[in-house]
Order: sequence, then structure tokens, then C-alpha cells
Amino acid sequence: MVSWISDDNIDDFKKLDSLKDSVKEALSDVINLTSKLTNTKKNLPDKLPDNPMELSFWIGAHLGGPVAEEQQRLLEERNTFTRLQREYEMLDHTRKQLAARTALKESFPDIKEN
Repeated sequence: MVSWISDDNIDDFKKLDSLKDSVKEALSDVINLTSKLTNTKKNLPDKLPDNPMELSFWIGAHLGGPVAEEQQRLLEERNTFTRLQREYEMLDHTRKQLAARTALKESFPDIKEN
């Protein structure tokens, strides 16, 4: 059974909005770098949530693979800022790894990845 629990109240909407923009940028970068590495076209949905709370749940719901435990923690988190901050950290880490892999791929195009 699933029950809805409201998020904590927001103290600083300006700070939250700025973090939301950083998360969207990091997400876009991850999608673009993934496209470069896989030679495929990947796009974000046209209607990505603009509301910080909705965006944080959207990202949490779309995580997959080896971060399933983190996904559950994110979806249980009751503070939108904390949830978005953790998602930003994960996306930024992924972005840095993908950027490094992309640079290697572009520098050594004849080498195949495992």
C-alpha cells in the first residue's frame, strides 16, 4: 500500500529554484553526453516538470540500474531541497564521468570500449 506524505515546508524558494535549474542543466548534460558516447539520439521529455518538488520526484522515479537503493531513499525523502541536492550530486558525478569517457573516445576514436 502506498500513502502520500507531504514534503517539509520550504524556507528559501530562491535557493530551491536555483538548485532546480542546476539539476535540470546536469540532467541535460548527462543525456547529451550519453548520446555522444552511444552514438544515439536521446532527448529529455518536452514537458519536464518545472516545479522543484515535481522535478525531484520525476528524477527519483526515473532512476534505474545500480542505484535502486538510492532511488528508494530519494522517494522517501521528505525535504525537496535535500532530495534535489542529492540528485544534483548524483547527476554531477555522472556528468563528470561521462565527460571524461567522451574526451577519451574523441581523443582515441579507434579504441573500442568494453
